[in-house]
Parts: sequence; structure tokens; C-alpha cells
Amino acid sequence: MKYLEAESDHMIQSGDFPTSLIMADCNYLKRTNDTLGHEYGDLLLQRTARK
Repeated sequence: MKYLEAESDHMIQSGDFPTSLIMADCNYLKRTNDTLGHEYGDLLLQRTARK
């Protein structure tokens, strides 16, 4: 969460507007990470973000 706070502060101070933040929950991400590893979990997040 500290990364998110630092990045949002940086965006506000730099004047990069408009800026949007989209947060989503990816079903079964923990299960994917636990069974297949974090590399596959990262791929799942990347593919989900592209859609």
C-alpha cells in the first residue's frame, strides 16, 4: 500500500492530470499463486489488465 500512496503523491505533485486509478479483484489469484506460482499469477494479472 505504501507504493500506491507514494505513486499517487508523485502524480498529484507532478500535475499529471487527469489521472485515474482502477482497482479490481481477480478471482482465484491466491489459488493460482499457491498452486502454480507467482509467475503464473503475474501472467494472470497482465492478461486481465489487457482486456
